Amino acid sequence: MKKIIFFSLILTVIFAAGCKKSTKDKLLGVWKLTSVEGQKLTAEDLKTTMTFTDSTFNMKISGNEDKNGHWSLSSDEKTITAKNSAGDKEIWKISKLDEKEFTFSVNDDKEKITLTK
Repeated sequence: MKKIIFFSLILTVIFAAGCKKSTKDKLLGVWKLTSVEGQKLTAEDLKTTMTFTDSTFNMKISGNEDKNGHWSLSSDEKTITAKNSAGDKEIWKISKLDEKEFTFSVNDDKEKITLTK
């Protein structure tokens, strides 16, 4: 009986470890702007969304303006390189990324931008 419980426990741990989402998988989907450190956002600002697909992004700024581009995750999964359709490139340093919250800073800026699902 002890062996069955032990093996059941081992299988549960292995299964749970295998179900963990990758950083890339956590990023995919539609995110809403929640806050920008040090700034008071207007109701219009809070309409801003970012949608990440496999390698592209679309940013709808305040519900009016669209920005599109491509993104890639660094090998250490700590930064995202984003290049918009105009060719401008930014480095986003990830502070927090889980299934519900994405917090990052742009280039060397200390301000943190938070998006939520």
